[in-house]
Amino acid sequence: MDQPRSYGGGFEEVWLGFSPVDLFDPETTEAQLSQADGPGISILRVPTDGNDDHPNFEYGLAAFWIFGAGRGAYSATAHDDYSRTQHVAQLDWDLGDPLHEPVRRGHTWWREFTRGWAAVNFDSDRRRRRRVRVPQGMVDTQGQPVGPRLVLQPRRGVVLRRG
Repeated sequence: MDQPRSYGGGFEEVWLGFSPVDLFDPETTEAQLSQADGPGISILRVPTDGNDDHPNFEYGLAAFWIFGAGRGAYSATAHDDYSRTQHVAQLDWDLGDPLHEPVRRGHTWWREFTRGWAAVNFDSDRRRRRRVRVPQGMVDTQGQPVGPRLVLQPRRGVVLRRG
């Protein structure tokens, strides 16, 4: 009896942008979203300056969860610096299973999971801050409770877990 096989997947080294400061406009970004949920394994890499605290790291990680539900692999590196990957605490979190499909308001998206929540603002205009409602019981990387709303700056993302 033949065993089922799964083929497909890929590596996207310019997930959400070309460089730490050259991120894609909302339309180009949103055209990439299906890559996070393709057949096989998807490996998505967001460009940063090489520092763990670069904001693109959480921006890409939030999008990875929202559109790929945490399946596949995610990384962040400086330009052509594939020998050293970056790390943030949220990378170790398992947000669990999605409770619903991604929710959209303009170019801001979010999704709740059994053990967490992620949101991202793809707007490129600095004036396009977005207020988003945070599900009850979410905490940040320090374990501090997050209020019922937060303001998400353009080209930023957030990943929270249940406390």
